[in-house]
Amino acid sequence: MTRQTDAHSRWPPHLPPVRSLLFAPGGRPDMLAKAAGAGADAVVMDLEDAVPEANKASARQNVASALAGEWRSRSLAVVRINGVGSRHWQADLRAAAGKNLRAIMLPKCQSPAEAVAAGRLLGRLEKARRLKRGSVKIFLLVETPLCLLRLEAILQATPRIVLLALGAEDLALHTGLSRSPDDRELLVARSWVGFAAAAYGCLAIDSVYMKYHDLPGLARESEQAKRMGYSGKLLVHPGQIETTHSAFAPSAEDLARAAEIVRLAEEMNVRGAGAAGLKGELVDRPVIERARRILAANRAAG
Repeated sequence: MTRQTDAHSRWPPHLPPVRSLLFAPGGRPDMLAKAAGAGADAVVMDLEDAVPEANKASARQNVASALAGEWRSRSLAVVRINGVGSRHWQADLRAAAGKNLRAIMLPKCQSPAEAVAAGRLLGRLEKARRLKRGSVKIFLLVETPLCLLRLEAILQATPRIVLLALGAEDLALHTGLSRSPDDRELLVARSWVGFAAAAYGCLAIDSVYMKYHDLPGLARESEQAKRMGYSGKLLVHPGQIETTHSAFAPSAEDLARAAEIVRLAEEMNVRGAGAAGLKGELVDRPVIERARRILAANRAAG
């Protein structure tokens, strides 16, 4: 959640922080309703991988119905459409675009042109449906080698992209990786997505932890992602929400130290000092800014 206070942040200031993005299959109205009330920061209504080809049209109707009228969930409403290279993506966007949709999740993106195409259709739908221009954002799912290699160009193609999510399962599939328990094979990809998100003021969201009953494992992977600059995780089960929120929240010790550093910074400002010591550690501008961001993120998360 650190990048929300950056001056160059793309994340909309009126939207709350996102730590958890819970997938729900578009073909299951009961699961869409359950996910909406589960307490995740965002619900991703899935029209892509979770829906067989024969059920795409009916899933589209389910998602449109869930978004119609008033969206009573506190979770952000997000729809994962089918990739721009598919025959479904335009129908997906037309079914989803409306006053309650906050973002689409764009999968299998291979080029800037695909991101531009999605953004242009969103723009036309916003105009036709009297929505605020640019109000529907794009959450980019980074899950192919080409997307990873072209990530900077894709980010430059449209300012609608405000969040990058690592799709580790698909990325491993497309690159032939065999994943070990510590995910060392994905270290470069995970780092690269985090760097790109920081450079362009986006949120970075880590991949799904597939063993959804293994909460200690989820906590460990979340802590690792947090250390690498990520703001949250993609989830596949409501039981993962509480563990994820706890992992990405600053600890009591972090908050206490951050408050102490900010108080010291105020004293340094009065003295005109550029650096000072605190319990044997040098405190200078980057340390102070990080402390301020920790406190700001905690306030934003409530």
